[in-house]
Amino acid sequence: MPPRELTFWRLMYESAACADWVLSLNVEDVDMARDRGRVTRDGAVRWVRWQDVTTRRLAELAEGRPRGPLFLADRRPAPARMPAAHLGGYVRPRTPPEMTGESQATA
Repeated sequence: MPPRELTFWRLMYESAACADWVLSLNVEDVDMARDRGRVTRDGAVRWVRWQDVTTRRLAELAEGRPRGPLFLADRRPAPARMPAAHLGGYVRPRTPPEMTGESQATA
């Protein structure tokens, strides 16, 4: 099993937290010294706790990343879902002829 999935399921088991709490954890929300992560829901701060072995795995998973989602997807989004900037820049929408003053025959 890939390290990301192994760490995710171990964290789910040890913390008994729901999946959306665990998946909402960001690198900056994790307190490695206290084996816990901060989750904010409806303005209330909640803590997800786990064992020290999982903390070591989380540290490896987040290595070199100061912020962002703790559990990154292992693949890039499909081209249809990627922002235009990733497809080579801004794609200018076609302006309707009635807005440019052109006749329908030239459009």
